[in-house]
Amino acid sequence: MSPQFPGPQRPDPRRRRRVPARFAYAPGDSFVHRLDPRTKLATVVVAALVCLAFETPLPLAAILLLVAAYVHAGAILVPAVRALGPVLPLLAMVVAINAFFPRETSGTVFFAAEVGLLYPVLSTGSIVFAISMGLRLLTICLVGVVFVMTTSYTDLVRSLKGLGLPNSLTFALGYALRSTTWLAQDLSRIVEAQSARGLSLERRSLVRHPSRLLALVVPMTVTILARSRHVTDAMQVRGYGAVSRPTCYRRPRPGYRDALVGAALGALLLAALLARLGLIRPFAPLS
Repeated sequence: MSPQFPGPQRPDPRRRRRVPARFAYAPGDSFVHRLDPRTKLATVVVAALVCLAFETPLPLAAILLLVAAYVHAGAILVPAVRALGPVLPLLAMVVAINAFFPRETSGTVFFAAEVGLLYPVLSTGSIVFAISMGLRLLTICLVGVVFVMTTSYTDLVRSLKGLGLPNSLTFALGYALRSTTWLAQDLSRIVEAQSARGLSLERRSLVRHPSRLLALVVPMTVTILARSRHVTDAMQVRGYGAVSRPTCYRRPRPGYRDALVGAALGALLLAALLARLGLIRPFAPLS
């Protein structure tokens, strides 16, 4: 009798395959997609400045709601939330550190201890401060995700050249934006390839077996080095640097959408500045 070899095993249809979140450009035709990249970049800067101007949960929660409405206008609410998955452990760590090691302790003290050189204290004031820092970090990360997922490399480079910035700076910023898409695609391919070879790379398995991270780190390092070599060759072939100011066709022009968003950003920045100086109290309790 000829030996019987087992056939290929079919994947269990009941087991759902987890697709990693993609932090990359998502083409679309939404309100945010149609904005000038300079307007979206100004939105990121203004949102970060406004978040840094407040240290209480109520105004930061209001800013987060405005950013959520901005994300909804870009029709990428669900992908943006999924892209924040890798940031959640950092967010939890920031909240925990600020909760147990605040700058000032106020209110009711729930826990206090002395652990070597550390003095963790958990109080009402520290919890409020930790929530504020978590909302601030979440808002800044969310508005940054929207910028990456709604701005293409070509539009960003054209808009930056329209500002008269040096070619080296526009290339560096555009290449940094493009690299996020490339890295997300490369990581997705590596995870799929390793999973096809029978290596489990789910979060639980990575926590139990940290050595499996090498199956991601090593291929990603090789891929990054190979991609950098290809980019260098492409720049040399295209004569990068031969002309100080290369020609830019189809310069983007801001429209009425950019004017509306710019006016809203100006009003928000002015209100945050006045509130920071104590001239207005938009979240003060009514007497």
